[in-house]
Amino acid sequence: HKFFDADYLKELINKNPEPILKLINAIWEQTEKVIDSALSKKEKSPKTESIFIKANNQIINLKLSDILWIEAYGDYINFFTEKAKYLVHSTMKGIESKLPDDQFTRIHRSFIIRTDKIDLIDESIIQIGKKLIPIGESYHNTLMSRLNLL
Repeated sequence: HKFFDADYLKELINKNPEPILKLINAIWEQTEKVIDSALSKKEKSPKTESIFIKANNQIINLKLSDILWIEAYGDYINFFTEKAKYLVHSTMKGIESKLPDDQFTRIHRSFIIRTDKIDLIDESIIQIGKKLIPIGESYHNTLMSRLNLL
């Protein structure tokens, strides 16, 4: 077809660029609307508020806000809350991938903490309640970047 010939298209555009520019602008506006719509839906998606863990031969709905810290224990993971401790068969990497980054931070190869539960940071140690948790050197920068530091 003559319409698909590049030289013919160049000739058409050179003679009257207005229709092509209008078409490009219309496509661009529709693309922006689709992108904006997708982004607003993503922002409005419900926040994860809990996870299901298998502990003591039960499946427990554990609220993320109840978790103080998570500690590796061999092939198991301990979830610590103010009221209880739950032992779960998993890896730190597996647990870390399921937790929201804006609420939890891995601070050591054996510890993930709920960032808003930090009471004190003293050089290479975090305090949550009475628990002192070491900060691994390789995790220090990530931790500092996630803090709302003044």
